[in-house]
Amino acid sequence: MDRDAHFQAFKARLESNPSLHVYDHDAPLDADGQVVHATYVILYDLGPDDLDDDRFTAPQRADSTATYRCVAKIVAETPFAVRQVLKVVDGLLIKAKLTVQGRSVDPVRLDNAGPIKRDTDISPPLYFAENDYTAVTREA
Repeated sequence: MDRDAHFQAFKARLESNPSLHVYDHDAPLDADGQVVHATYVILYDLGPDDLDDDRFTAPQRADSTATYRCVAKIVAETPFAVRQVLKVVDGLLIKAKLTVQGRSVDPVRLDNAGPIKRDTDISPPLYFAENDYTAVTREA
């Protein structure tokens, strides 16, 4: 299974909306090395939850059926902005059919919607929420 291809498919889907700023695992930093105070999405690649062809005697293979997981962390300066971006991200990902060469990918599902939290380690504080999205992917 091409882990990067699956991650890039999730990322490309979000980047299809030019108003979203999407980052790979790290928040953007300003010239002083401080976290940027803006609205953006940080996408985390959690890889496959499992590799399983649902056959008791089938050995696990790199191209086995997998449930692939990504977490989208929405960051903004207000809870309202987090909710607005969550609406956009959910609209782009939920039920989306991602394209991964050589794989058949089921529509994306929202697996877990996290609460909006306040990050007080940053001054002034930022707000964020993390949602888990999954897609089952099979050999084409």
